[in-house]
Amino acid sequence: MTKINKIIAIAIIISNFSCTLFAQQAVSASSTTEGADVSRLTSSSFGSKSGSAGGGLADVTKGSPLLQEQTFGGLTYQVHILGEVNKPGTYRVPASPRLSEAIQIAGDILERGSNRRIEIKRENSKNQKVDLNAFKQFGDLNSNPYLLDNDTIFVPLQGKVVQMVGSVVRPGVYELLNEKNIQDLLSLVGGFASGLDRNVPLKIIRYVNGDKIIINVVNDDEHRKDFILENADVIVAPHFFPKK
Repeated sequence: MTKINKIIAIAIIISNFSCTLFAQQAVSASSTTEGADVSRLTSSSFGSKSGSAGGGLADVTKGSPLLQEQTFGGLTYQVHILGEVNKPGTYRVPASPRLSEAIQIAGDILERGSNRRIEIKRENSKNQKVDLNAFKQFGDLNSNPYLLDNDTIFVPLQGKVVQMVGSVVRPGVYELLNEKNIQDLLSLVGGFASGLDRNVPLKIIRYVNGDKIIINVVNDDEHRKDFILENADVIVAPHFFPKK
């Protein structure tokens, strides 16, 4: 090999070594930058478990109160909903809610709770008793009043309860308020249905001292008014079955 060829070979070796060294430095610098970016992401308070650094968002996976509490814009009232509701407590509600809306926020009335003797207690005012059933069944807005700030709603246990089944418009269990007899009860159940057999007496199932008795009541206005209902009575309105 001539002297010139040796010089060229040495230059090529030096060039290759320089390229390799530059590539290694570039890879190292890239790794450092990526590591710094990852460090910034993991140390950020956005979604971090600490939720304290950087003034970012709190950890939403731990149940932030902002996600659990119902919030409203504008003016709100504080109302206390107690008694026979699913979630009794004190609530913030939009200003001037109606009674039914506040009760819905408290999880509605329990099965054993009264819809007809709800009490609204208000500062410097006489307690008001409300029959919410009159609103639900007949659309009486006076029975679904607006609430004021710091009102207390108390839902008591049901009073006298009867059940009417058979050929009536709205069969079911009903709490009695001013209703005394079968004729009064008919106004709650919506009257008799078209399939009623008017030639067969109404049957009242009643328990007396633990014994079951069945009472027949002639199905006309006079007898329906005369028969006084008692707690836990079951009134059966017979269906008409055509003869074959």
